[in-house]
Amino acid sequence: MAELPDHEFSAIIESTNGIEIVVERAMYWNGPGSAFWAGGTNATAVKLQ
Repeated sequence: MAELPDHEFSAIIESTNGIEIVVERAMYWNGPGSAFWAGGTNATAVKLQ
């Protein structure tokens, strides 16, 4: 998969049957000389309405 530096993305997630859902954004990155993820972070989404 190609990297997309300096780009922003968004998504609108809706529940159409009245059930509340939780959405999370997770980001991971490699460090120098790392064979696997060296770090990561996550954030819980906020309701727009």
